[in-house]
Amino acid sequence: IVILFITIQALLSFKLYKHYYYKLFAFLTLLSICASFFPFIDQLFNGLSAPQKRWHYLIAFSSAILIALYTKYFRTLSIKNYIFSTLIGLACVFMSAWYYDDFVEWIWFVPVVSLIGLLILLVNEPYVRVNLTQFFILSIMILSILVSIVFIRNQIYYEDHIRRGNVRYATESLYDSPLQQRLVNKMKQHIGDDERIDWRVNDQDNTPMYQHFKGMSLYSSIFNHNILDYYYDALKINMQNESVSIYQSTNGRQNIASLFSVRYLMIKNYQDNIPRYFKKIKSDGQYQIYKNTLTLPSVRITDKIYDAKQLKHPIDREHAMIDGVVLNHRGQSYPHKAENLLNQSHITYHDINHKKEHLIHIAKSNGRIQIHVPKKLSTRYKDFYVTLFVKRGRPDSNFSVNVNGYVNSRLFNNSTYRTGVDTQLYRTQPDKNDNINIDLAPGGDYEVDIKALHGVNYQNLIKAHHSSDFDHHYKNIKNGIKVHLGQHKKGIASINTPYRKGMHAYIDGKKVKPFKVNYMMTGVPVSKDNKEIIIKYRPKYWYTMIVISSICIVASAIWVYFRRKNNI
Repeated sequence: IVILFITIQALLSFKLYKHYYYKLFAFLTLLSICASFFPFIDQLFNGLSAPQKRWHYLIAFSSAILIALYTKYFRTLSIKNYIFSTLIGLACVFMSAWYYDDFVEWIWFVPVVSLIGLLILLVNEPYVRVNLTQFFILSIMILSILVSIVFIRNQIYYEDHIRRGNVRYATESLYDSPLQQRLVNKMKQHIGDDERIDWRVNDQDNTPMYQHFKGMSLYSSIFNHNILDYYYDALKINMQNESVSIYQSTNGRQNIASLFSVRYLMIKNYQDNIPRYFKKIKSDGQYQIYKNTLTLPSVRITDKIYDAKQLKHPIDREHAMIDGVVLNHRGQSYPHKAENLLNQSHITYHDINHKKEHLIHIAKSNGRIQIHVPKKLSTRYKDFYVTLFVKRGRPDSNFSVNVNGYVNSRLFNNSTYRTGVDTQLYRTQPDKNDNINIDLAPGGDYEVDIKALHGVNYQNLIKAHHSSDFDHHYKNIKNGIKVHLGQHKKGIASINTPYRKGMHAYIDGKKVKPFKVNYMMTGVPVSKDNKEIIIKYRPKYWYTMIVISSICIVASAIWVYFRRKNNI
């Protein structure tokens, strides 16, 4: 944000603080300027998410009023006081330009504004001073316009915005082409309200929003934190490009895709990382469409409850959610833990020097860790999952983790958008030599720990797919969903829509309390005779805030009424 140098003059004009509103907005301006140096304030105004200065309009608002009040009262200043505050304001501007070596056009108009103000103060006749003040106001307006022009040119109409800010870009394959819409509409014709399409235009994480389908990606600084907890902590879903403000796809993990009823996957022909049991059904231009052959119903009812505290690895959590339902502080221990195959494999290091335990140094541009999987294991399992802890040391920089061709881009340690989740799960298959190659780049220091290697055959998913009742499903209604239940036994209905506080559930018209299951899904207890569940959402404290707002409005109206009456 750009604040005119007159703000500094106004803050240093202490004589004018005798005016109540002048003092008020001087204090607010100074407070907001100081607050802009603290990242916590940025987080607070960004929903306690990544620190972003989305509240700077408050600085602009308060400083604009302060400048307006300054133009009203500055004629009462002494020439000495005016020159003192002006010199400090000008010094800030020109020293900044010298330090950053960036003398933008409007800087040369700054002394003109100051000189006009000084000339007005040199006039002794008060009446003439008042009239000449209009020129001072006009000069400030001209300065504001010049600042705006330079700001818009440098901060809005820079090269990338010009490239994307046109109709042509909005209808290209980099954003939203007619072919993409046609393919999306075709897929939508074959899915229900409770099924999803995994498709994302390059880096456009909000593709599902503007192409109007139920998807698996979102870019936003503020959204349901349960989703991020699920991605980052519970299942360690690896996103190709690290960012705290997005979630996207499933990293080719078949179990998760089926748990969230992903029916179709669409990718461009140069992309891969396709879940194991997705079958290619269509190719059109540069687009490939795959269909999930092992789907699970969006609503599943079970009496098998597993305790989340007893599940230590994402693979076990996936299997527990497929075999039953996972709850916090309730249920039994999951009996079928996946075997860690790491001690049956052989690990070698190439172009890597060991400094001490888990600390390595890569002298060249990249180094390689190679896990050799015995033939008896590589032929036994469909997919392998490597649990890998990697943290960048010195020199701090962005880095990449390449696992058999899958490149995971990670951010430098002090990045605003860094997730802070250093342990990641990578799905892969051994190469023709039964090796899993982990390449780290660029060179430098790293902290690395290969924690586990698991093999998966998807037997749990295959069994669940064939035994599932697809008569359980839901459709969208206003402010919620309506769930249809087929024949079932008593248990917990897990619905693969994110749970939020403020949800209300009605089973056959009777109100019940929903709760969080499977780390982020919505759960409702049901008996064998229940036929329908309706789940509605209303923000927490909705009615409380309406009552408080109403009381404040009435109180304000009464206060204004009596104040005016007393003044009369």
